Amino acid sequence: MTAVVDSAGSAIGQLETQLTPLVGPDAAIEITREAKDSLARATQIGAFAAAGFLAIGLLATLSLSAAKRPEEVVVPEPEHQRGERRPESA
Repeated sequence: MTAVVDSAGSAIGQLETQLTPLVGPDAAIEITREAKDSLARATQIGAFAAAGFLAIGLLATLSLSAAKRPEEVVVPEPEHQRGERRPESA
């Protein structure tokens, strides 16, 4: 099984010839077919998971840029800073 993983699946083609003397031709064909299907399914699941994470990242990015910013708060100047005299304290 390590050979299949290390070769990224290319060892599956040789699997049937190696298994035939051990388990017979019918079983070797079935095992090889299942190995191909399993590798294809695992690749498909990995691709869908990656696409899902990319979609989540894109949605998160869009929500950050679309977030409403608080409006600027305008603080009025005190009366004495607008050119008027400052009130005298009594």
